[in-house]
Amino acid sequence: MIISYKHNFAFIGIPKCASTSCEIILRDSGILDETWDIATEIDLKENRIYQSINFDAVNAAFDLPSHTIIKAGQLIHVVLPCHAGHYFLDESEIGQELKEIFKEDYFDVAFSSFLTAPPNVHVHLRHLGWNDLMQLGLVNENMECIATVRHPVDRFLSAVAHFLFNPNGSAKDVRLNDAITDGNGSGLYDAFWDRFIASPERLTRCAQTKSEDVDHAVYQFKTLKGKKQSSFINGQATVWRSNNFAPHITALVERCGGTITRIPHARKFDRPPGDTLLTKDRQQQILDYYYDDYTLWEKVR
Repeated sequence: MIISYKHNFAFIGIPKCASTSCEIILRDSGILDETWDIATEIDLKENRIYQSINFDAVNAAFDLPSHTIIKAGQLIHVVLPCHAGHYFLDESEIGQELKEIFKEDYFDVAFSSFLTAPPNVHVHLRHLGWNDLMQLGLVNENMECIATVRHPVDRFLSAVAHFLFNPNGSAKDVRLNDAITDGNGSGLYDAFWDRFIASPERLTRCAQTKSEDVDHAVYQFKTLKGKKQSSFINGQATVWRSNNFAPHITALVERCGGTITRIPHARKFDRPPGDTLLTKDRQQQILDYYYDDYTLWEKVR
């Protein structure tokens, strides 16, 4: 996410739509004014880290307790220097505190240990949508909303691959992958889509079975990587296709008086062709589910 008050635009980082590549270009172009523009941190691990710019304004907008909590539907991100993993808490002290803050009875809580300490929550805030930023008072209706979009089938496959696998192709959690297919012989991506469609719209209790563990994992996916692209932007947004953003972002940078030195490909991890991973029926189901996203993708070039 990048907000340029100097040039009156906000670049919205829709997950798995080449947003990191675009943010790197904008960060390197020299068009941002570090005295007041806002940018989230980008960690490229083996390459370099782009530190956040003026992020205190974003943290202050949340006005939450000492440990930082980000709410997305029923998924709560609690940023603490603790052991990584997903914990489904009902009666713990922090669980009670969440209930008091958000007036909900049940939460799926994700702890992140790779962040140093509050309020370092840049990973979770990189993909705030336009409406989120409006509610926080960080953008206004006169600013240009800019984003990249991707073909829904391609994006779904890429997002699932990123969710389930490490960059070297090994499973992040072998047990989860096995539970998704449940030994029924279905392909992993087909089975994940079936679970995605069947997953509950609301979590009501701690996961008590292997199948419910999968429901919780799929719910977490649904709140960010599987969220509809059209929900991140406003109706007047400037939108580019993720596989053809170069000429558009070049024009933006030149308009703002900056310079582009390279067009990066930020993520090395990619996926095999869709026809090898999903049946035709499921590809059509994805297009139906993401109808607005597909319509948007068809309109832009």
